[in-house]
Amino acid sequence: MKHIPAAIPLLFAAALALLLPRPSPAAPRILVDFVSDTPSAWTPFQKSPRPSNSPAGLSFPLPFAKPNDRAAWDRPFRAPVDLSAPAAFSLLLTCQTPAALRHFGLYFKSGKGWYVSNKPLPLAGPQTLLFFKSDFSVEGTPAGWHRIDAVRLSAWRGPVPADTTLVAHRLSTVEGPLLLVRPTSSCPDAASRAVAQTATLRISRLLAEAGIGHSLATDDDLPALLPRARAALLPYNPNPPAAARAALLAFLKRGGKLGVFYSADPDLAAAMGFRLGPWLREDRPDQWRQIRALAPVPFGMPPTVHQHSSSIMPAYPATPAARILASWCRADGSPTPQPAIVLSPAGFWMSHILLGDDLTRKRELLTVLCGQLDPDLWQEAARHAARVAGAFPPYLSLPAAVAAIRAQAPSSPLPAQTLALLDRATAESTRIASLLEARRWPEAWSAACAQHRLLLRADAACRPPRPGELVGVWDHDGVGLVPGDWPSTASRLAALGVNALFVNLAWGGCAHYPSKVVPPSATCRLYGDQLAAARAATRAAGQQLHAWIVLWKLDGAPPDLLATLKKERRLQEKADGTTIPWLSPHHPDNRRLMKDLIGEIATRCPDIDGIHLDYIRLPDLQTDYSPTARARFEAATGKKAAAWPADVRPGGRLHAAYKQWRTDDIDSFLLDVRTRLRKIAPSVKLSTAVYGTTDQPDGGSIAQYWPPWLSRGLVDFVVPMDYTESEAEFERLLRTQTSLPNAKGRVIPGIGVTAAESRLDPVQTARQILLVRRFGCPGYVLFSLSATLRDETLPDLRQGLTRPAAP
Repeated sequence: MKHIPAAIPLLFAAALALLLPRPSPAAPRILVDFVSDTPSAWTPFQKSPRPSNSPAGLSFPLPFAKPNDRAAWDRPFRAPVDLSAPAAFSLLLTCQTPAALRHFGLYFKSGKGWYVSNKPLPLAGPQTLLFFKSDFSVEGTPAGWHRIDAVRLSAWRGPVPADTTLVAHRLSTVEGPLLLVRPTSSCPDAASRAVAQTATLRISRLLAEAGIGHSLATDDDLPALLPRARAALLPYNPNPPAAARAALLAFLKRGGKLGVFYSADPDLAAAMGFRLGPWLREDRPDQWRQIRALAPVPFGMPPTVHQHSSSIMPAYPATPAARILASWCRADGSPTPQPAIVLSPAGFWMSHILLGDDLTRKRELLTVLCGQLDPDLWQEAARHAARVAGAFPPYLSLPAAVAAIRAQAPSSPLPAQTLALLDRATAESTRIASLLEARRWPEAWSAACAQHRLLLRADAACRPPRPGELVGVWDHDGVGLVPGDWPSTASRLAALGVNALFVNLAWGGCAHYPSKVVPPSATCRLYGDQLAAARAATRAAGQQLHAWIVLWKLDGAPPDLLATLKKERRLQEKADGTTIPWLSPHHPDNRRLMKDLIGEIATRCPDIDGIHLDYIRLPDLQTDYSPTARARFEAATGKKAAAWPADVRPGGRLHAAYKQWRTDDIDSFLLDVRTRLRKIAPSVKLSTAVYGTTDQPDGGSIAQYWPPWLSRGLVDFVVPMDYTESEAEFERLLRTQTSLPNAKGRVIPGIGVTAAESRLDPVQTARQILLVRRFGCPGYVLFSLSATLRDETLPDLRQGLTRPAAP
């Protein structure tokens, strides 16, 4: 063993202390302190090696150079632990070779079962993994979160065969005095419960990122738990049952504070000093796009927060003590009459749920709103913001971040702009410490947030540009940043370094231009021909335009068309004969329709740069079992399905053959498109958005296997949707994708800046772009066009990675 200087563990421990939560009035519980824990407390699972002591915790060996698929260890608790309240669990660990792990698992044993969550390691070195309650699945029959008997750590062998170690430092809960009420009986149906669960998880994540401890409850828990709380958040609890409503009203009467999102309960609104208005649906898609703060603005509240809400249920002030805190504005910034947030001494009320766009500002907004409910929460937020301002992946502390940023400079000395940013960030530390000492929590929080932004910009500024690479953005709505104003969108994005736009212009049942193949969309009727407008604007700005076409899906299709397609049995069918709003890709009329639509765009706009196909697949194994699919499968394979669809469903005798045929049939459609485009528009590039995985030649559950599309030249390039927050996983995907036959120069990865699967800050985005370059890809496409991309990601990238060449 190499000699380790005595100072190294001390320096590491000091840096590690910056990542550990400091005590607060509502400190999380430490479930396992690995620094003081003993190796003998952990029982190796199966044949895993025993852990050992290390200076900063326990070291768990991972012998993955050999074909060991798993290493795991169990630790019982002395007595059952009640973990029903925590919203999440925080595990601080260090691993220098994350690519050796496929994913890492945290298990909690309860009765005769386990609660299980697995996730990849985002990067090498020290890091904190957050395991939210919603991340856990169930194995066996656990007795409940209130009776946890043991914990298990489990690592699974990854793509890089290497021996490594995982040093665990601390496992703790994420909980606190703020009550986050998970909707259950307040939601009338499964669809609203699914929306409510997503909204709850989103708020929980934002609170955890802000360092605000919170505990989980359900509607049904309120009578028992509210008496012990000071404040509670209702993320989407539209119709509380009688007992929950009574508990909430009693809670308000004795001085409790509530934060309510999108509720339909007029009694609750009245008790808070508000009057609930009627439910409203948008008249046009640019109607409710911004939340604008109104004076007097609470300290730290962002002036504008971007959110596209299609429906709202506004509340209005009903007492002199209540007021409108923020109103809704249109996409162009003009105000609407509807309040977005109202405030009273009893709390706040937002007229919609908190959606997943513009999340940095929403985290700031939520922090300020929680500070209005309980001023003590400001202390948690301020101390956390100061702690993590410079300690964000891959940096351990502000000094480490500054030193590493200086070392990353492409030339010496550092550019003056980067030096100035680093100097400003360093200087903020003294002011932040003084504000914390003076217990001026909101000001300390604001200063720490500003320091963090300075470091992000400095990190971005020292990254070198690469002239000539494709810098693309997906525009899901197909209308640009402001509907009806493509010139401003194209010019703004060009100034931010974007040279290619992938604009959603058509679906299986509508188009955002006056098509003769499918009906015009509502967008086309409101804002006109988006194909022509986007082409003219991007051409003037010197950008590529790729027409993004969503195959098969019928979002936006008029009801009469859906009825006709169903009558003609052209929709995908489930095993029981019910339909979904997707065209069957196996029906000849549907294949002809989509090829005509693609050909129409190429003919209508001959100077377009590309056609970009999305959803060139099936949704899952639940479809398609339509009569046409049966007839064409049997004709193509010569195999008769006597029991349809049982023979071709999972477990059926023809299931494997059917899976392969579905995938081959998608491939044959793509070949037809390729052949047609070569005839009518040979200069137009054909690309596809695809899943990142490449290991299922039969197409798996979605009938998509795209490596042959490259080897056979069916596409000019693919855009794998490599949406992950893990650098190791992103690198693994790139390594596999770029090693495929005929892949050189034909893989342009999609980076999920604001995807459902990943949220990346500018540093994380930049590090993934550097990996894209390392693997020789000609560019990348960012998902997706949003306020976050416009105001945070692209401006930072423009400091370095997309910086224009010097004149």
